[in-house]
Order: sequence, then C-alpha cells, then structure tokens
Amino acid sequence: MSRPELEKRKHAFFDLQRRVVAHKTVESWQEIPHAGVVIDLDLTEILRLTALLREEPEYASVHLTLNSVMLKFIAVCLQASPEMNAHVAYNAKTGVGELTTFKSINIATPMRMPDGRMLSPVVRGLESMTLPEVCAAMVELKRQAANTNIDFLLREAAMNDTWERIRKLRLGALLRLYPNLVGRGRL
Repeated sequence: MSRPELEKRKHAFFDLQRRVVAHKTVESWQEIPHAGVVIDLDLTEILRLTALLREEPEYASVHLTLNSVMLKFIAVCLQASPEMNAHVAYNAKTGVGELTTFKSINIATPMRMPDGRMLSPVVRGLESMTLPEVCAAMVELKRQAANTNIDFLLREAAMNDTWERIRKLRLGALLRLYPNLVGRGRL
C-alpha cells in the first residue's frame, strides 16, 4: 500500500454504523460489569438432531437451520436458569447494583446484509415458541432485514439515545451534536 493511500485512510471518519457500534461498545465497557467465559462445545449431537429433524414429515415445509435449533436450545437453557436472562445495572460511583430478571426471552441474532454490513435483529418471545415457530420467525426476520434501511435505523437510534441522555441531564451528550451535525465529521 502506498503512502498516499495510508494518509487517506488515516483521516477517514467513521460512518454512522461504526460510530454507533463504537459508542455502544465503549459505553457498555464503562457502565456494565463484565465477566468472560469460554466454553468449547461439541455440537455433534445438535448437528445430528438437526439432520434427523429435517427428515421428519412435520418439518418438511420448515426452513430448519442450525441457527434456529441453537436459538431454541438457548431459550430452553435460559428458562432453566432465569438469572442468566437478566439485565445488570451497576453504578460504579456508589457501588450499588441491581439484577433484573425477565420471563420473556429475546435474543439478537447477527445477519449479514446484501451490502456486507451486519445487523442484529431480535427474535422476541422465544420462551413460548416451538421450534417450527422459531424457524418461521427467523425467515420473517430475514425478510424484514432485507427491507430495512440500516442508515435510517441507525440515525433514529443515535438521535433517540442522544435525546434520552439529555433528558437525564447527561449533558455530555450535547458534545455529540456539533461534530455529528455541523463539524468536519458530520454525517
């Protein structure tokens, strides 16, 4: 790569999607307690089960995928361990934290869009869905995602987040307005 090409890339501004992802990543690392777990799973049995289910007559008209089977599997596991289906709120200044568990199981699942970008729509209400219903929900999400203007969605989410922060008197959010609306790196 030539030096002028490096210079061009060095001064490029993030597009809207990278800005939103960067902001939410930094925010989560600052505000949410983190713990990491690495588990090496053997999916042989789940792959075998998926292949067997595809041969069943009741699944003949169902678009059964490994992702759908895994979503249902994760939902069943979350029902058995409700403390894992929770939101953690923690204030580092006061040291006070709160764990809120949920009965509804909603899981974001990544999808690659035709333009190569990623979108993570949410499958809602997995706790009450059968496996064929999960499969149908995934097909519907793919259809909806294909008809989604990602830039519009991201702008709306970013503006809602900014106004919500301002309403909570987190005035640092005002600092976002100038560079994003009129500054050199405006969108």
